[in-house]
Amino acid sequence: MTKAQAAATSRIHPHTAIKAVLGDGEKNIWNFADELFPDWLQVLDIIHVRDKLWLAAHLYYKKESPEAKEYVRERLVALLTGEVDMLIDDFRIAMEDGSLSASRTETLRRKVLGYFVNNRERMQYDTYLVIGLPIGSGVIEGTCKNLINDRMERSGMRWSPDGAEAILNLRSLDLTDLWNDFWAFRTQREKKALYAGQGIIPNQAAYQHYVANAA
Repeated sequence: MTKAQAAATSRIHPHTAIKAVLGDGEKNIWNFADELFPDWLQVLDIIHVRDKLWLAAHLYYKKESPEAKEYVRERLVALLTGEVDMLIDDFRIAMEDGSLSASRTETLRRKVLGYFVNNRERMQYDTYLVIGLPIGSGVIEGTCKNLINDRMERSGMRWSPDGAEAILNLRSLDLTDLWNDFWAFRTQREKKALYAGQGIIPNQAAYQHYVANAA
């Protein structure tokens, strides 16, 4: 079992009814999902889908124009109400009706239509919302930035996998206000390991200083 599988399955309990993988349109993500979680639902992050709709809108309208915003809004509503096939048909019609130049038609085909066709089964947002599944990864990406990027990607930093995992374990404790609980647990564990059966109770302040420096 890989670390990803172990981390995911550790959150499953006997009453878990639905298991899902949430990801963007990157093909490798779904290849891994097929391999590691073959019987799980796959949900395409709607934030990435929205970006594709903006791309399509800007083939017709100026960026951030009211018309572009309305184009995106209408199609997001359609997606949330289960009309993904209607959008795919809409893109195909747009490629054939002569409303776009040849270069823009090719962009629509390659970067938008292909994305929707390849991910159609992962875009059943009306069903996902009914059964309570998340459809966006904003919380996850925000956590990754706060937990990982802000700490690990500072100027000149280089990390080994073991070193990175160690510092991220400590950072996660700090960010979740479990720092003091961790050190209380660590102190008791080390005390038992060092003084088990000897009947010796070390000076607590001195011992905590030793454990902190040893870590």
